[in-house]
Amino acid sequence: MKTWPRIESVANQRVVDLERKVRRGEIMLVEGEKLISEALRAGSRLDSVFSTEDSLDSEVLSEADREGVEIVWVSGRILEKLTELRESRGLIALAPVPEMLPLEVLPESSPLVLGLDGVQDPANVGVILRSFLAFGGKEVILLPGTASPFSAKAIRSSAGAVFHLLFFRLDASSDVATLAGENGRTLLGLSAHQGEPPSGHRIHDSAILFVGSEGHGLSPDTEDCLHAFVRIPMPGGTESLNAAVAASIVLYELSRETLD
Repeated sequence: MKTWPRIESVANQRVVDLERKVRRGEIMLVEGEKLISEALRAGSRLDSVFSTEDSLDSEVLSEADREGVEIVWVSGRILEKLTELRESRGLIALAPVPEMLPLEVLPESSPLVLGLDGVQDPANVGVILRSFLAFGGKEVILLPGTASPFSAKAIRSSAGAVFHLLFFRLDASSDVATLAGENGRTLLGLSAHQGEPPSGHRIHDSAILFVGSEGHGLSPDTEDCLHAFVRIPMPGGTESLNAAVAASIVLYELSRETLD
């Protein structure tokens, strides 16, 4: 077994500092072999991997070591202190939070961009990002009030999709209108009660779909800037769908339109 540094005590100053930074969202926690491997495959930077000796046969340790990532043996109690999961399979990675990109570099030619407007549940954020990547998306705009896509819960729910996407931050919903750009992007908003079904929209160049919060939908400032709304017909009588479910359906339909 290769000799790597070892930390046994939860009172170790490095562990204490890391727990504080994870809690504050200053560093990203990647939990379990599958997500760590996905992060490495995407070329994401990992600072270190903490592993119990029970996971010494994990292929991801060798993979991380080859990439120059620090490997640290730790006690199970340390993993329990750092992670929300009861069962992290003996592995967690620590990584810097990706930097938000300036809107100036958002490609005008992207067929479909996603905007998250106050989506507060990190699990919903993660599921929406997973669907967006699955349907060919790349660029995501984060509006005020949206949960961080880099929290451990969002990363898990995204099944690692966060490592393959580019993120942009918009500081005010009232600035949404500027996103139409010189090429005339179509600005669409997901709505429970108004607008046409996604199959009724014809996207000639590119579009941005805005998804609002679970309880209140899109903010009024965002709505004022949109060209049109997208609604999912529900003949079964259900009042509304979960935000992640609704977004996934619409993203699928719009991706079909942009690929036609």
